[in-house]
Amino acid sequence: MFMSPDKKNHKQTSVQVCLTVLLVLPLMMLTASDALADIAGKPEHVGPLGDGCFTQVMYELNNPVDKSDGRCPQYGICDDPGVRDTWIPAVDDPIKVVRIYFNIFTEDNGSNPAISVAHLQEGVDAMNDQYLGLRIQFDYDYRYIADSRFRDMDGGGDFYQAKALYALDPESQCNFFVGSVHDGNSYFSYGCFPWDPDCLTAQGGIMMNLTQMPPYNYSTMSHEMGHNLGLWHTHHGVAEVTECGNCYESPLAFDRDYTGDLCSDTYPTPITWSCSPASGTDVCSGNPWSPGEPNNIMSYSPWECRINFSQQQGGRMQCWSTDVLDGWLAVVEIASDVVEGPAPLDVNFTATTEKTVLDWSWDFNDGGGADQQNPSHTFVKPGLYDVSVTIETPEGPYFRISREMIWAQGDTLKIPEVASTVGISTRFDVYAVNSLPLAELWIPFTWAGQMDMQYDSATTTGLRTEFMPDQQLVSYSPSNDRATYRLRTNGINELLADSGAVLSLWFTCLSDQGYDSSPISLTSYSSYTPKYVARRAEVAPVELNGMFQICKAGDVDGSGFGPFIDDLVYMVDYMFNQGPPPPIMANADVDGSGSLDIADLVYLVDYMFNAGPAPVCGTI
Repeated sequence: MFMSPDKKNHKQTSVQVCLTVLLVLPLMMLTASDALADIAGKPEHVGPLGDGCFTQVMYELNNPVDKSDGRCPQYGICDDPGVRDTWIPAVDDPIKVVRIYFNIFTEDNGSNPAISVAHLQEGVDAMNDQYLGLRIQFDYDYRYIADSRFRDMDGGGDFYQAKALYALDPESQCNFFVGSVHDGNSYFSYGCFPWDPDCLTAQGGIMMNLTQMPPYNYSTMSHEMGHNLGLWHTHHGVAEVTECGNCYESPLAFDRDYTGDLCSDTYPTPITWSCSPASGTDVCSGNPWSPGEPNNIMSYSPWECRINFSQQQGGRMQCWSTDVLDGWLAVVEIASDVVEGPAPLDVNFTATTEKTVLDWSWDFNDGGGADQQNPSHTFVKPGLYDVSVTIETPEGPYFRISREMIWAQGDTLKIPEVASTVGISTRFDVYAVNSLPLAELWIPFTWAGQMDMQYDSATTTGLRTEFMPDQQLVSYSPSNDRATYRLRTNGINELLADSGAVLSLWFTCLSDQGYDSSPISLTSYSSYTPKYVARRAEVAPVELNGMFQICKAGDVDGSGFGPFIDDLVYMVDYMFNQGPPPPIMANADVDGSGSLDIADLVYLVDYMFNAGPAPVCGTI
């Protein structure tokens, strides 16, 4: 319980919310068809565009309320108008920062994300603008999740599974799950009330339908966040309670602090899907509905009309966020002097908090940690690192995590060494290691060298860049033996952080000109340079160049002749006496297996002494 209504000077403690609802089996016990049937049976929540907010619907699926006697229950101390009003924010109150995390679903190959990075930023910016007057702001992070099952979610079974699999730290941040959210017919978003037992579990958070986010909609995120911070719909007292019952709000109701949405500064209103005040007459009192609440963010009017909250709504959100959702608040903030650079990367961290700290515990996500307020740490290996700190205080522990905070760079672009013969079109797979999701890759290359080489073609078929829609040879100069290939997404999809082949190049050696090898290299020329374009930065990868080598099967020692006894001795020395490796591994892979092992030695002996089959060029 609160020790005092003074929001600025008293110690806050968590309360055990007194529930007057009957708890039933959670959503995980519903079959998908049961959930669909229950959801589809709420047409009043579906607007003319076929979408709506189903927070109340989903809450009642899990927590049915007996409306037969018209009860208007209170779920916690923040429902008390005397306490609520002490939390109405003043213009000079400190800003309360709520942590949120977006889980954005894509197809299995990373394509077709539910929202782009740019539009996500626009949505959070709009939400921060709408909440600024209430002294609430949002600190967000996000990730893309390549799982086609949840890019299109159809009903309660999908919702439950997506949350169960992917919710991150639900006790310390509000998880958003972004995809196509529907019941087969109606598209909707829904949140989770702070008095719901699921609120701080994986089944809490907010399920957002992609068409209710930018660029289509700029207020539904704020609407659903309002539910999670303790707000009912403005029409709750008319459309979501027993008609004419004890919780019902008629147009001239004088007890609006204790009925409906528990805010007396929001007018009673039925559901309306227009920007105009509700029309018609209340069936319970005979009075006309006016002025209504079409401009309130917690209404069902079109998104462009929903622009504000009331002061008492602000008081409720300030109260609930401190009473129940204090784990979501950024009690401790962390920062660093650098956030990216080549590995090994030295970073100096700082932490700030208004709490009295008894103990600090940092985790740098690379096996290292620290026990001081402002530590230094070296990230030895390349990668993208989460950084977290836990503080022990007299009130208990607080946790703060900044995901993908530090980027120790070690991105590479590699063309391999390949052995082949004259006159055969030979494949060179270009390998990329990227620690950030990429929107573009620029791959300029040259085949200028001692041999007469010819560029044939390029493809991404079967590679991890195959999904990219814009694949072009943007520069080609056969007289200079150089070209540039560009791979680019459509501005929404990204190449996920990973490693592997991104482009296959094909070359033919027309004449070796008396040489054993010729370079196939990455290069920079004119305005073209090897480059990765990520949402965070443009990256110049480390270039690892390749080679076309003439394969002479059995010439293990690279003498240019063979196979002779010297080649056999060389192979034995390499395999059993830690001798030097063969200069051209493909020459030694005489059985063509793709690896150099005892089978090659047996194969070579059989050829040289037992009239066995002739050596072949390997594929190493």
